[in-house]
Amino acid sequence: MSALAYCLGAWKATQTGLRYAEKQGFNVVVTMDADGQHNADNIALLLEKYKAGADVVIGNCTERGSAGRHIAWNFFKRLNGLSVSDITSGFRLYNSSAICCLVSREATMLEYQCIGVLIMMRNLRLSIVEASVPMNKRTTGISRIFHSWLAVGYYLAYSGMLSFTKAFPTSKNKYINRITRLKNID
Repeated sequence: MSALAYCLGAWKATQTGLRYAEKQGFNVVVTMDADGQHNADNIALLLEKYKAGADVVIGNCTERGSAGRHIAWNFFKRLNGLSVSDITSGFRLYNSSAICCLVSREATMLEYQCIGVLIMMRNLRLSIVEASVPMNKRTTGISRIFHSWLAVGYYLAYSGMLSFTKAFPTSKNKYINRITRLKNID
């Protein structure tokens, strides 16, 4: 019997890699988009911040994107209390505590890695920092979020609803235990 491959989207593919890393016992994982924007030579910039004590390092490039993208970023940062300047960057470094969070069932329910993932990690009190990195122009594909007004509208509605339901859980300890599957994340 042959195995069938399914396209489940960027976040599910990323989460599959994170689950593999967790099973293998990796302490650090770096994610990159597959569109040529991120350069592996810049992983060293993420590692510098990680070695200084961060749980999550986001490679940011706030020069990229349209005015509309920056308005959306600012709206969601204010709505959620996030202090990350580039919330849609897929160039990230996660330590084992962050990996544990991201392989949880709650993280599987997310559609985008940006806001939902950042909210989960912020609620777990993980240290999230940024490292400024240069980004190349996209060599293939289109932005899943910003390629059309319909896609932008869907992203805004989905992320807005997520923000209201997940940003400030009512039972934080129960939420943390469920996400971490009772593992000690501190």
